[in-house]
Amino acid sequence: MKNEFIKFNDYSLILDDEIRLKNINLMIKKNTILTIIGPSRAGKVNLLRSLNLTNQLFHKKVEIRGEILIDKTNIIQNYDLSYLRRKNAYISAKPIMYNGTVWDNLTLGVKIHNVPEKYWANYIRYSLDALESWEYFKDKLDLSVKKLSKLNQLKISFARVIALNPNILLVEDFTRYIDISAFLEFSDVFIKLRRKFTILMVCYDNKHAAKLGTHTLLLIDGRVIECNETRRFFERPVKKETEEYLSGKFF
Repeated sequence: MKNEFIKFNDYSLILDDEIRLKNINLMIKKNTILTIIGPSRAGKVNLLRSLNLTNQLFHKKVEIRGEILIDKTNIIQNYDLSYLRRKNAYISAKPIMYNGTVWDNLTLGVKIHNVPEKYWANYIRYSLDALESWEYFKDKLDLSVKKLSKLNQLKISFARVIALNPNILLVEDFTRYIDISAFLEFSDVFIKLRRKFTILMVCYDNKHAAKLGTHTLLLIDGRVIECNETRRFFERPVKKETEEYLSGKFF
């Protein structure tokens, strides 16, 4: 595959003696938005967390088989975790806001990673520009985040991560926390982020997956059932299990 960026080779994940991902073989190009769908406990979030090794933060016992290559480097072997989690950045479904102002929240990540203060403004401008939000927020940096709408809190949570200049965004399904009008507004901005980043996003609504993804992956019981270009995935699925899942007949 040309422009191969992320590659799972026979990857299996066992958490607290329970197999959650089974023999995953998957290749993802740069600047893709991969929307990940599947039933409950299919392993969707575990797949995201595999890319920055954060399953280890939630489980006492973690066993990994196979390998995950990012830009041909196996991240499972001798990788600097701080750097890995900065470059493969996780964004939780519910926007996380800390007490204080918009500026306080936006600069939290650069402070943690010891970016010199003289560069903070540049980092924040870059992150808000990526979200097409600089004009809106530039005069609101001293505003309490408690006064922001849910949509603008979502933008701040994205901007705080983007300020650290990651390569990969690992995104939980934020659509559950905003209304349809906010989703439609943010979705256009989100889709444009693929110009700068490779994005993997868990989606619990197939319609959202179809709108946001360039490619879509179906996981069932920890197995890859099908991964294809999003339009083809939904209009002409290859696997019978995919057809059954999309039609609601699988369960």
